[in-house]
Amino acid sequence: MDFNLAKNLAQEYCQKRSIRLPVYRTILQTGPSHSPIFQAEVEIDGTIYVGEIANKKRDAEKHAAVKAMIEIRQKKMNKAEENVVSIMPNLSIKTGKEKVEAVACSVCLCPIACGSDVPLIECLHNFHTECLQKWLETKEECPLCRYKIMNADDRSFKILRN
Repeated sequence: MDFNLAKNLAQEYCQKRSIRLPVYRTILQTGPSHSPIFQAEVEIDGTIYVGEIANKKRDAEKHAAVKAMIEIRQKKMNKAEENVVSIMPNLSIKTGKEKVEAVACSVCLCPIACGSDVPLIECLHNFHTECLQKWLETKEECPLCRYKIMNADDRSFKILRN
């Protein structure tokens, strides 16, 4: 990844979230044969990311920026926000007079009790609220069909529109 690209991505990430811009710190050390070596760190939103040692200050800062953006992207892609399921609209599971198939949670496979509220997502699969929340802590898609529930860019979710 290009240094300028990594640095620009870090700055854009902070601007989108209205947080303090990245702060770079570079440490000059003495390497083998008394040659200078550099190690940089970048602070983004209170987290410090330390890059690899390099022979040039610019390369050390590049390593720190790249490491920060990779780790931020991994966190963003692998973990849903804690309360995402609680803000999803719900569908109430009810039975009418006609015989209805039992509805089971697609995560734990246990029946969903009649009268229970379940999160309403576009693919229309059913989950206990707690089961879906636990699933979305590590994934962004439906456990059954892999339909993408979470939007990686802004951590919002796709819901069924009325």
